[in-house]
Amino acid sequence: MVHPTTLGNHVKLHGRQNGFTYLLVLGFVFVLLLSLTIASENIATAIQREREAELLFVGQQYRNAIASYYQKSPNGIKQLPLNLEDLLEDKRSLTTQHHLRQLYRDPITETDEWGLVRDGQGQISGVYSLSQATPMMTQEDTRFALDPSAGGEAKTYSNWKFVFTPSNTNAPPNP
Repeated sequence: MVHPTTLGNHVKLHGRQNGFTYLLVLGFVFVLLLSLTIASENIATAIQREREAELLFVGQQYRNAIASYYQKSPNGIKQLPLNLEDLLEDKRSLTTQHHLRQLYRDPITETDEWGLVRDGQGQISGVYSLSQATPMMTQEDTRFALDPSAGGEAKTYSNWKFVFTPSNTNAPPNP
């Protein structure tokens, strides 16, 4: 015959072990969720930095293509393009010039749409992202000259203007 108090103590002891295991599992889940949160923040930061680096590369490609278009103007009349497609196929001379391999997507907005910097004659002198998001990089980090009209620190990606200024026709395109 089983003694009732022994059975009662055994049930209580078994119940305490279940509670301890539950707390261990709960603590493990908490640590796991915390690590996943930290990892996802790191991944998001890495993705944003990669997109910023790509924006710098693409912006330089557009700036260099606009400079090439301008410098290779036929008949000594220097012109800037009227649209971005002119950079793909420049038919102003006998042989078609290709100043740009492709029209790039904006890596920040992930669209084909760019903001265009135009001069007084409607010609394109530069491009910029339409994103109003705040960049992680500072102006010093970007290592490129912002358009002087942007003024000061670039607070949004749309302030990162990649502009060719035809002030000196003998100068090479901005790197």
